[in-house]
Amino acid sequence: MGDEVPAPPPPPQTHWSDHFPSYDSWLSENAGASLDEYREAMYEHGRHLNIELKQFDGAFAIFSHLAHTDHIGGMNNVGLCMQEGEGCEKNPEEGFKWLKKSAERGFAKAQYNMGVTLSQGIGCEKDSQAAVQWYLAAVAANYKYAPTNLGLLYKNGDGVERDYSKAMEWYMKGIEAGDSAAFTNVGWMYENGCGVEKSSLKAVEYYEMAAASGDAVANYNLGVLHENGTGVPKDEVKAARFYKVAADAGDASALCNLGWMYEYGKGVPHDYAQALQYYLKSAESNHIHAMHNLGVKYADGTGVEKDEERAVHFYERAAKLKHPSSLCNLGYMYQHGHGCVKNVEKAVELYRESADLGDTVGALNTAIVYEYGRGVVIDLMMALRYYRIAAKKDSRDAIQKLTPNADFARSLHLAGVRYFRDNKTTEASEHFCAAHALGHPDSLNQIELIMDSRALLPVTFGSPMRYFDAPPSECSSLLSSMMAEILDLIFQWVHPKQVIQCRRLSRRFSEHFASEYFARQNLRHFVLRKYSRAGLQHNVNLYDRMLLQGPHAFQTAYIDLHLNFSEGEIDRENKKVVTLGKPELMPIPLAFSNWTSLTAISLRECQIHGAIPESISNLQSLIVLDLSVNRFDDTEIPSSITKLRNLEVLLLNSCHLTGELGADLHAFLRTLRHYNLRKNKLKSTVLGFKWFVKGAKKWKERKLAYLAVHPMLL
Repeated sequence: MGDEVPAPPPPPQTHWSDHFPSYDSWLSENAGASLDEYREAMYEHGRHLNIELKQFDGAFAIFSHLAHTDHIGGMNNVGLCMQEGEGCEKNPEEGFKWLKKSAERGFAKAQYNMGVTLSQGIGCEKDSQAAVQWYLAAVAANYKYAPTNLGLLYKNGDGVERDYSKAMEWYMKGIEAGDSAAFTNVGWMYENGCGVEKSSLKAVEYYEMAAASGDAVANYNLGVLHENGTGVPKDEVKAARFYKVAADAGDASALCNLGWMYEYGKGVPHDYAQALQYYLKSAESNHIHAMHNLGVKYADGTGVEKDEERAVHFYERAAKLKHPSSLCNLGYMYQHGHGCVKNVEKAVELYRESADLGDTVGALNTAIVYEYGRGVVIDLMMALRYYRIAAKKDSRDAIQKLTPNADFARSLHLAGVRYFRDNKTTEASEHFCAAHALGHPDSLNQIELIMDSRALLPVTFGSPMRYFDAPPSECSSLLSSMMAEILDLIFQWVHPKQVIQCRRLSRRFSEHFASEYFARQNLRHFVLRKYSRAGLQHNVNLYDRMLLQGPHAFQTAYIDLHLNFSEGEIDRENKKVVTLGKPELMPIPLAFSNWTSLTAISLRECQIHGAIPESISNLQSLIVLDLSVNRFDDTEIPSSITKLRNLEVLLLNSCHLTGELGADLHAFLRTLRHYNLRKNKLKSTVLGFKWFVKGAKKWKERKLAYLAVHPMLL
């Protein structure tokens, strides 16, 4: 793209001379002024028309004329007008070329604007690394807004390696240059403890300095702090005042929050009409929460005349931006034909999308449509999946559905009966296991019946024969020469401990018993029964030791059977997958990394040694990880552990861990409800870092402060 020449700008709808005098006329009032001074005056008048008067046609006519005279400011502004469609037809690609032409000629503002366009992919392919270089060029030209945006790239790791310290350095340079947004972003870093020790007082101090300069984001953030009572006494009246200042400056989030405060009478008089106006102004900027709130108001007729078609309009706008609750509500409108043509299939799609984005009601509605077949084929296992998702988010209706006496458990059992009658044993087993996990009293007997029927099936050979092209010339009774199916039938009834010892008999046995298929065949006759028969409960550790001491195939098969038997549900009270004794010193089982649906691991005091594997990041469903009191001697916490987005509890105390906690790990720990890193050799660069946190509040959707970033500038 470096050699591309921008096409001439489209002809303006008006002539530049209609908006600014000719050089001779202007010179009569500005005697002795040069042609360059005349063009600068024309340039500033064009900016006045565009920014203050919103007369885009006249402004574009002036910028277009200046661009033809090779005025670098005119080129920059022609590019911006073409990207935004102000005074001309919108053409972001050609606009980008004009910006680049101006930037390459050394115009600092254009260099800054190139950083913005490349980092966001406006009229070009996104290229954050190139954006960094253009921002650096603008910094070298002393353009005051460039350091702040460059700091934001370092904070996000966009085009550069994430580095909170460097982000702070650039923000401080922005402060030196007089950029109020830099004060805001330093305040945000202190509020969230990124690269600095967390301090709400420092955050408020920097926000107030930025707010004194009229920074809209700083005023919004101060409103959030006062509304939540973070670092300052809770004061909804002050919060509303800060939101009002930010809203008057056009901040969409402040407009939305101020509308919410008027709707519920928080810090301001209760006023539905005012709330509606603020929501509408915020929605003009496509603020996702404002559009959702408008959908709710029009659907319910809260403070406005009920208008379901208008509700659908706002829900659809918010749904396009993936607002979970709007997707769910839009699904409801389509399911019942409120404000739109009834479309049950589309409703199901919207419910599922909402649920997958974390909406509780969306998950519950998805489960209901799959349970009763509303718009889809009945699928009880899919319904179970979404009931569980909703139950994890404390949905009372979903929790009630998953109780032993609920009709849903009986429906799962009856479905298993129907599948078993039709000889669909895989589906039958799946439904019986699910029903048993919910506490249905008759499902366990059906599971054992299926297991026994599978084990006693005769060996059959297809045609042509599978294992040899021709019959063997002579028969042999040696175990090592028997076919795999025969070995399976013999050894699947032998105790797993003895089977593992049999691996020493020959290489063939060793290879055969290394199969996960055989391990499952063998373990199911022993492991499953220990849960179902009270007389074998005392042997619980006997099998659980295999998790750490057995071959990899048996480790994987054991976890598989153990969790499948209870349909993946973990004991919420004890948060343990298995109850281990104290086996010999062994590394952490690699089998865990294969089980991506695992939600809890508790291997406390298991004498595990070695290192915590990087593959721990595969367990994206993990909520609880307890590896405390083990022997990870002189190894570090793997960086991949920060990728466990659903983790709430991390216990690594007394593990002999070493190393320095990086910025990413510090940030990750702050998202946890409970963690313990005490009694290790770990170091932290954050002053006052807490090695033990318990009982932190569970995260919920709330209003959050955000960072300031400058847009492109004329």
